[in-house]
This record gives sequence, C-alpha cells and structure tokens, in this order.
Amino acid sequence: MAAAPPPRGRELRLLCLHGYGQNAERFRARTGALRKALRGRAQLLYLDAPHRLPPAEGEPEREGGAGPRGWWPESEAGPEPGEALRAVAAALAALGPVDGLLGFSQGAALAGLLCALRERGDGRFPFRFALLVAGFPVAEAAAAAGPLRVPSLHVYGEADRVIPAAESRALAERFAQPALLAHAGGHFVPAAAAQRAAYLGFLRRFEGSAEDELGPPRSPPAAPRASDSRSAASLRGCGEGPASGQAAAAAGGGKARPGDPRDTDRGSPPSAP
Repeated sequence: MAAAPPPRGRELRLLCLHGYGQNAERFRARTGALRKALRGRAQLLYLDAPHRLPPAEGEPEREGGAGPRGWWPESEAGPEPGEALRAVAAALAALGPVDGLLGFSQGAALAGLLCALRERGDGRFPFRFALLVAGFPVAEAAAAAGPLRVPSLHVYGEADRVIPAAESRALAERFAQPALLAHAGGHFVPAAAAQRAAYLGFLRRFEGSAEDELGPPRSPPAAPRASDSRSAASLRGCGEGPASGQAAAAAGGGKARPGDPRDTDRGSPPSAP
C-alpha cells in the first residue's frame, strides 16, 4: 500500500542512509549544503548503520560507537543485508511517517534493495520515493518482478573513482521511470545550483495533494551498457571526495577506476551545518 502524502505545508521527511565507513553524524556534516538547500521543504533524518567497522589506518579508535559503520560488512559470499533491513524497518516504525529515502553509495545500494522489497509488498518500508547518490545494484534487488515503480532520482559523478558512473546507471535501469542527474565531480553528494534545482524539482512531485506515484511500470529508457552487480570486494565504496566540477545536464559515458573509499572520505572538509 502506498504511503500517504504529507499534509499541505508540512516538510517532506527523508531517511538518510550514509556510505560505508561513515556514520550518521559524519554524513550529516557532509550534507550541510544540501540541508540548507532543502530547508523548509524537506527534513533530513540520519540513521547509523548497524555494523561497526575498524578505523581507517592512522585514525584513532572512537568511543561510544561514533566511528565508521557499514550497512553490511565485506564478505566473500556477497552482501548480507538482514541487519540493515531490520535497522531501517525499526527506524521507520519509530520515526513515524517518512516520505522518502536519501542514500549515498552503499546506502544508495541499500535503498535500491528497499525499493525492490517495497515493490514486492513488504509493509515494513512504506516510503514513497528514493533519491540515490553514487549508488550501485546488488543482486538481491533484482528479485522484484519487472521494473521498480518507486519514483527515483539517480545522481552520479562522471569523475567518480569509487563507484563508476556505469554502476549508478545500472542501478537506474532497474527502475521503471528513473530520473538521472550527472555531475562532473567525484564521489560526494553534490549541492551546487544545478543539483539544488533538480532536487527541488523532484521533491515537488510529492508535496501537497495526493497522487499515484506508483503507476503502471514502464520499461526504462535506453542507457549505455551497464556493468554487472558489484563484487563482494567492491561493496565498500562509500567515502566522500572533494566537491569539485560543474553539473552536467544529461547522463553520459565516462570510465573510472575504483579507488580506496577510505582515502577519498578524507578528501574534503565537512559542509557547514
């Protein structure tokens, strides 16, 4: 059953799923510019992933569980998202109405899986849309029959060396009517003027009066050849890199070599809150 739209005048509420090696506090700091851009339109709610990770080389161990986290750990057998699904379901139940998901990197991969479960009628996940930044597909998400009807905006960097652009386009291909937004930068959540306009335009669809966002599925538009689901070794892509470059209006090609996500996460200072 589709979640009810927010009353007119209420801010949309987005549950934010951070990348591998981050945590809710760090992701909140890194998305300060986005929160400012969405002020009065959307409230961002940040959730810690369930798996604690060892600190990166050279970083001290933190007390109180505030260190790096992941939605699932690296595994030769591939992702095991059971704990992540339970964590998100518990958060949605505790927070009350949540309109959409905002996922980054591994968090965007998890959001894609949640969209597939929602498509199959899983009542634990009553969100209405998903905003996926630097995402990639996981095999578990392919279990849904047909294209995913959840409205989605897919944002990716042409210069992303952690999650190549082709991976994000591969995730978008699993949706019936995906909106794609490319930018010229790397592995981060962009919030320049062009991206702000795209975010606000996408979110405007879910404000005010009710509408049937989950209409009949349609085949996704033709896209460049996409790669297969990421291997277990590459599921760690989740750090943030420096926010550089201008936005590109259309999705394009571009090959990128995956880098070390822990290194890229230290590449840029946090955005202002």
